[in-house]
Amino acid sequence: MQDSPDAHAILAEVEAALKAGMAPGLQQRMAANAVALARRELAEAPAFATAERERLAALLGRDGEIAALNTLLADAIRTRRIGDDTPGLIGHLWLTTIEKMRVDQPAYPAFATWRAEQEKDGSKA
Repeated sequence: MQDSPDAHAILAEVEAALKAGMAPGLQQRMAANAVALARRELAEAPAFATAERERLAALLGRDGEIAALNTLLADAIRTRRIGDDTPGLIGHLWLTTIEKMRVDQPAYPAFATWRAEQEKDGSKA
């Protein structure tokens, strides 16, 4: 699940900052980073959300909105109805984390290193 603020809110804030007259330097780099994050979210998050919802539905045996399904999953883990031996759980958590990192922090050093290794090995992740 992607966090708030969403891409549209990020772009609105950058637009407002630009209209107000942004100082050169750090503020400009922050605005550029915010726009890049919003672009990644708009490009990738819809497919990631669909995949996440499908994985959640398979784990829980029911469909619904991602937020509601994540709440149900958290409750099932907390009450031990679902555990690390549940088929698909670890894979779901791993993929959800990877998808979030691809949008939020693709240049994070540990993630970038892992991703380079995956690409070298020909893995899809």
